[in-house]
Amino acid sequence: MSVKNRPTEFPQPKAYIRLGKHVNSDQKWNDVKFYPYTKPGVDPVFAVVGGRDVVVCRPTLDKNEPIQILRWFSDPELGQSEEDDFFTVDWSKDADTGDPLLLVSGKNPKIKILNVRADKLERTLIGHGDAVNHVEVSPQNPSIVASVGRDHSVRIWNLDKKYEKNPCCVICVGHQWDIQSTGFHQNGRYLLTGGMDEMINLWALPELPNAHTGTDTVTRIDFPHFASTEIHGEGVDCTKFYGDLILSKSASNNKIVLWRIAGFNSNVPIPGPSAAPPHIPTPGLFTWSAFSDSKHGAFERLRTFDIPNTEWYFMRFSLFHQPFKRPLLAIGNAGSKIYFWDMQRLEEGETLQEREGTVSRESSGNSLPPDTHAGVSYPSRVRASLKPGVARPVPKRKASYPYSAQARESSTASAASTNVGSEFSVSTSAPSRLSHPPPLARGSKGPKVDIGADPFWPIPPHKSFMMPKVQYTHRQVAWSVGGEWCVASGEQGMIGLYRRWE
Repeated sequence: MSVKNRPTEFPQPKAYIRLGKHVNSDQKWNDVKFYPYTKPGVDPVFAVVGGRDVVVCRPTLDKNEPIQILRWFSDPELGQSEEDDFFTVDWSKDADTGDPLLLVSGKNPKIKILNVRADKLERTLIGHGDAVNHVEVSPQNPSIVASVGRDHSVRIWNLDKKYEKNPCCVICVGHQWDIQSTGFHQNGRYLLTGGMDEMINLWALPELPNAHTGTDTVTRIDFPHFASTEIHGEGVDCTKFYGDLILSKSASNNKIVLWRIAGFNSNVPIPGPSAAPPHIPTPGLFTWSAFSDSKHGAFERLRTFDIPNTEWYFMRFSLFHQPFKRPLLAIGNAGSKIYFWDMQRLEEGETLQEREGTVSRESSGNSLPPDTHAGVSYPSRVRASLKPGVARPVPKRKASYPYSAQARESSTASAASTNVGSEFSVSTSAPSRLSHPPPLARGSKGPKVDIGADPFWPIPPHKSFMMPKVQYTHRQVAWSVGGEWCVASGEQGMIGLYRRWE
């Protein structure tokens, strides 16, 4: 049966839970992530963070116990006020033992590394001068970590124990206000950042470890290879790569935008620092790019997704994107709703079958997620409709030149210990963070988008669900590695569990 003749299988509500009987009703679960190194067939595990708590859970099909709590960490350094929140969490693993590690941070600018198997605080990364808003681990190397925060800096850390004395190896400076979000490209060498200064930056990272890794000298990157304040015209709080395309969101817009950097192709060699464009104040110029002429079509807006009632910051989307399965986009709002989109419909076009929900989760061989080394190309009918620059109204304000932020040097990491919970076991001999498809042949296509329609027209959700009886503001959504589970976290101590393919 053709892929277009099968139904899209969106996750269905499984359970809504107020996590932890002793948690106050106003508890905020700000972030949630699944352990990304799980082998096929192994039950997935996720972690949620908020307040001073970090909770490790396993979703189940048991109606009486839909979540098993495996670990509950509480940070004794933090109090109980909202200002002491953990904001962000991501998973890594010990390079020597394979033990699962959690990196957590928030109002306190320390990044704490918890060893989940050993049930202890393993290390603390110190260097940020203010709150850390987002931490993300490289998809290519679990020892490489990016963090961004209110000190306007982007820091790259190497968790390898031989660099423990000086773990911060790269600092990127280019934002002039809080940085809200960061996201690695699948190849691990490009990094997106978005912040309250309305700027979205793309950084070309050096190959790590380099000569400075582990020394007192930190590699400093002063200019991104792409920078723009035109995408949203407001503060940016979520950015992710979708192949070589980009998804980003501004809280005040009630929209997620799919766009691409003109000329960007991850299949070609990574440009060096000298390729970064000079950021010279120029009237009417709000975008700088090393990949094309910044004055003429430096980026192209492709699609817009309608996300009503998402005006608050720290409401982030999540993308399920794995080989041989349909990519799905998800985000929750402030009115107890969660929205889903089948991203492959952008390639196939909105047929009547798809509008009626009869498209399968399984993609055809031509619909693989992009390989690490595969460039983005478009069908001729799509290329003909691309008009560089026309989808970029110039804001009626002075240009912003956020390239003067200063970053503090990394200091020596410290360590402490804490004890909670019971025995926990998780697979540690798993492959790398993402399972990539075989390299595509030259000329093969990455994500394709039928953009014959107005790229500003907001696409309504393909599927949505409302949490009953509870007024619930979502903060984050996460997918299990295989896409069987989707978990939404947010305020009122609430966790939403969604399941498919039972």
